[in-house]
Amino acid sequence: MPLPTIDASELGATGPAEPKSEPLQSGAGKASRHSGDVQKPPLNLAGRLFFTTGKGQQPYCSAQFIASGVLVTAAHCVRDNETGQWYSKFIYVHQYFRGNGTKYDTDCSSMYNGWVSRDVTHLAWDYAMIKLRGGTDQGYFGLESGWWGRHNTVPKIGYPHGVEQGEVIQVQFGRLIRGHHPFVVGLKYDDVRDPGGSSGGAWVGKYEPTRNPQANRIISVESHGTGEKGISYGPYWGGPQMVKLKEYVAAGCRS
Repeated sequence: MPLPTIDASELGATGPAEPKSEPLQSGAGKASRHSGDVQKPPLNLAGRLFFTTGKGQQPYCSAQFIASGVLVTAAHCVRDNETGQWYSKFIYVHQYFRGNGTKYDTDCSSMYNGWVSRDVTHLAWDYAMIKLRGGTDQGYFGLESGWWGRHNTVPKIGYPHGVEQGEVIQVQFGRLIRGHHPFVVGLKYDDVRDPGGSSGGAWVGKYEPTRNPQANRIISVESHGTGEKGISYGPYWGGPQMVKLKEYVAAGCRS
């Protein structure tokens, strides 16, 4: 799935101030990219999401577990924001690596209504969750909202087509920057190759290659760009909306 590109002239710069300066987090090192191992934590909680659009296209996005049997990804990988049409034939391949992985069908998916709009403010709602038919024994990432000022350098994970043709999960560290909307944040990084396929990949706060329950918390997902290479944007969760969505989807998309 191509990473959506928004005309920067339509956007403002009204996001929160730059994050406070702080030491790089454990495992971050310098802002750089490397291929990951889906057999080791925390990348063993991620995979590729395949689907069919309303136009019959069959792209893929990145996704990862956010709760028992529940994935989080980008809303633009699940539903058309202009027509409201839901995509179909979802297959999630867990721990995807060069065509291999564990396949799961999906039960239901959901997002907030704010996503279906032609106004650029819909970008703040570019996240969705999917309940699988299985996968409840795979573990999941933590979740963090209202985090502004507590993180500086974080990685995004996913399957960008420009690296290894999207066949190997990548870990790309970058510096968090102000977004163009109060509920959008940016990530500035070094690698400028084609990010298509990385949509929906998690931005991970307190990233550690361990099973530490206090580490590896999703703070956003890859959403869009503005044509400026080396910068992408994702939604900022400042309140309880992510927890509410997670509980709703975990219950089978029923209140």
